[in-house]
Amino acid sequence: MKTIMRISVLLLLAVALVACGGAEADAGDSGADSGADNGDAGSGSGGALDLGPGPSSLDLADMSEFDQVPGDYSMRMDFSFTGVDVSGNPIESLLTIDGLFDEDPEATRIDMMITGAGDLGGVDSIVWVDTGDNLYFYNAVNGCAVLPGQSDSPYEDFVDTGGFLTGELQRLQPDKDINGIPSYVFEITNDNLDPSDPTSMEVTEITNGRLYMAKDGGYVTRILLEGVGVSEVLTQDPSLEGDVRYQLDFAPATDLEILLPEGCEGAGTVESDYPMMDDAMIVAAFGDYVQYTTEYDFATVLEFYKTELANLDWTLDDELVAGSTAFLSFSMDDQNLAVVISDQTDDGSLSVTIGGE
Repeated sequence: MKTIMRISVLLLLAVALVACGGAEADAGDSGADSGADNGDAGSGSGGALDLGPGPSSLDLADMSEFDQVPGDYSMRMDFSFTGVDVSGNPIESLLTIDGLFDEDPEATRIDMMITGAGDLGGVDSIVWVDTGDNLYFYNAVNGCAVLPGQSDSPYEDFVDTGGFLTGELQRLQPDKDINGIPSYVFEITNDNLDPSDPTSMEVTEITNGRLYMAKDGGYVTRILLEGVGVSEVLTQDPSLEGDVRYQLDFAPATDLEILLPEGCEGAGTVESDYPMMDDAMIVAAFGDYVQYTTEYDFATVLEFYKTELANLDWTLDDELVAGSTAFLSFSMDDQNLAVVISDQTDDGSLSVTIGGE
């Protein structure tokens, strides 16, 4: 079971993949719930206990055993680290993710925030909204970026039986209500660590692990783990070991309203300060950076930029053309501008990237 996020840009995706390794082995639940679960630890292993209706085990290698949350839903992830660095200073950090998924019209919003020693690539909070057509990505440092929509459910990304944990989970008693949802309880132990997955090397020990599955619907309502491990995302130190806590919850929701991130209103129709071909299809936009595709041929696009930018008083300082790829460098006063034209697209169109250097 991995926690993987398709977080919109490569930075956030990288952060999520790192968090996957720390998070899954790293645990998180409220103290009250954690204590109650520890009391169940041996109840499923003796074989004599009558578990009642429902499955006795859960195969992590079989994704068909994990159904999708029906309709609209909310999610919450808490991932924390507590430890002491080599100088004896206490280190505490918390990563929280709040998510909403609206089935019709399909849209997803993820709000991510980190406090303490952690770092999300130089920012402490990130928001992204996927409307299917566009993915809007925002942080306070870089502003709003517009990327192609991905049209998939975060549940499918966060609940992925493709790594880190493996094997079967044994059911425990008693069953529990998770956020008001009657759920079966399955135990996660160190025996479920997958030694072939490199992220498992970040886990020293799982001291308490539970997976909860809705009795009605067959979807995961909670993944709970507590243990000892490392997390570079939360500590900026890939070797610092400490106590880690992880909890991921899903629950059906109603009357959702998914709003664009602050600063992204109207960002779906990008207006650039630089000239673009009249058939431009925006791929991404971030600050004064724009990437788009065009159906015009290479020679026409190359001549367009040399002519149009010269008309706007830009001076062509450097031009490198190799086959159907061109790198153009312009300047005006104390400003610099780069244009990259390439045919490296899947559909045969040209890709054009333009922005300040």
